[in-house]
Amino acid sequence: ARFCRATSTKRLASFGPSVTHVVSASQHGCIKKRSLKNMCGIAAGAWIVSFDWVRDSVRAGGWVHELAYELRDCMQRHGPRLGRLRRVEQTNPVFHGCTFFFAGAHWERHPDRTAICELVNLGGGTVLSQPPPSVHVVNDSMMDSESCSYVQPLDVHHHTWIVTTTQLSQNEGKHIIQEWGKPPVLLNWLFDSITAYQLQDTAPYEWDASICQ
Repeated sequence: ARFCRATSTKRLASFGPSVTHVVSASQHGCIKKRSLKNMCGIAAGAWIVSFDWVRDSVRAGGWVHELAYELRDCMQRHGPRLGRLRRVEQTNPVFHGCTFFFAGAHWERHPDRTAICELVNLGGGTVLSQPPPSVHVVNDSMMDSESCSYVQPLDVHHHTWIVTTTQLSQNEGKHIIQEWGKPPVLLNWLFDSITAYQLQDTAPYEWDASICQ
């Protein structure tokens, strides 16, 4: 309350488009916990600052410059700064041109499903409500009917990711690989791409039957 009075700002209970700063617990200049609140702030290009910024602003009786208080992500990367500069410079966000489909029956009852979809949207991505076309359907549509041969198909799924969690069953995982020609990626890939503000290599995050619970 003292900070809001000193700086003429408003504290919000939840993240929204008007948020400009996210104040986060920190350790050694890094975000202490990768929460949805912090990730929404990074995706939206808000300042991610430590509580020291609040304390020093109150002591100064006004808004102190944020740069000295800006936090890195949990892995010492400058994702929060990259996201903020993208907003300032009005360049493409991290998920620009990307589409995502959340696979597995468990997603319908996932407690953070709505928030995760919002996170993708804040990062400039699109969440599909229906699965993308099967690679078999795509290949069939690419057939040259006159010569009865297949033309080289475009990789229509190059910017589409099937995302899941370790709760995906073996049968569901195998079905995805069969239908779309590649394994789904685990949710941590999406989170790491946000906090680093750069699409990560999917290989370490690919679903494998051995991780099924």
